[in-house]
Amino acid sequence: MNGILNVLKPPGKTSHQVVAEIRKKLGIKKVGHTGTLDPNAAGVLPICVGKATRVSQYVLDFDKVYRAEVTLGKTSDTGDLYGNVIEKELPDNFSLSKNELNNILEKFTGEINQTPPMASAIKVKGKKLYEYYRQGEEVDIPTRKVKIYNIKLLEKPFDCKKFYIDVTCSKGTYIRTLCTDIGESIGTSGVMSFLLRTKVGPFEIDTAIPLSKIKRENVFDIMLPIDSALVHFPKLVLNEPSSDSIIHGRKVAINSEVKGVARVYNTAGEFLALARVKNNVLIPEKVYF
Repeated sequence: MNGILNVLKPPGKTSHQVVAEIRKKLGIKKVGHTGTLDPNAAGVLPICVGKATRVSQYVLDFDKVYRAEVTLGKTSDTGDLYGNVIEKELPDNFSLSKNELNNILEKFTGEINQTPPMASAIKVKGKKLYEYYRQGEEVDIPTRKVKIYNIKLLEKPFDCKKFYIDVTCSKGTYIRTLCTDIGESIGTSGVMSFLLRTKVGPFEIDTAIPLSKIKRENVFDIMLPIDSALVHFPKLVLNEPSSDSIIHGRKVAINSEVKGVARVYNTAGEFLALARVKNNVLIPEKVYF
């Protein structure tokens, strides 16, 4: 039982709870997620099973796509509606056009600095921020650079006090923080009032399987192959002697224009390993066959 489940995580569950539930359903211990999704958020959560747990580090690096609702006139110590929310009434004559908002959103594209929210899993001085938060302790939070590739304002529904955005971003981006910063840039306050992750690398919400639909009886019908998480690496096909050497951890001399890490297959189309090409030598890094 080796592969990847493109899980549609429901709101109200942590990523660790999803992993625990799948372990129980499948009766297998070797299960792991590929980066957490906020407990109150829903959406795509790739889960690695069996030998696929050895590709989780590559899934962590994928860009992500989110749909978020921004609500103005509120502030929160967590950046969403699940912390200590303080109402900050907007003026009766408050107005914001789509053009004005699009101009503000454009300022957040590219490489930006973010300060992660206190209720997050980032470690500071060996301790997770949410642990400081739960204990009521204060700590200096270092900023971090993230990339926002695109922010799109949804045309409908639109309200100048509450609106939806689609965000394509790098790993490590906090959408809660982005929503708060957008509110401040508008000249007021704002929180994230809804979050849906719609894509993680090649894994999309249209093909995600609801957690409740995953069962041991149907897992082989819905499980994706290990190499579905590695499509961003170039592909190499080896003949039988060379492929046999790779699966036994031996180097192979090759003549290829491929550089760096590559997916390695035999002539039958079976995925064998990830290997690195260096000076016309293929060096196995992780064997999955």
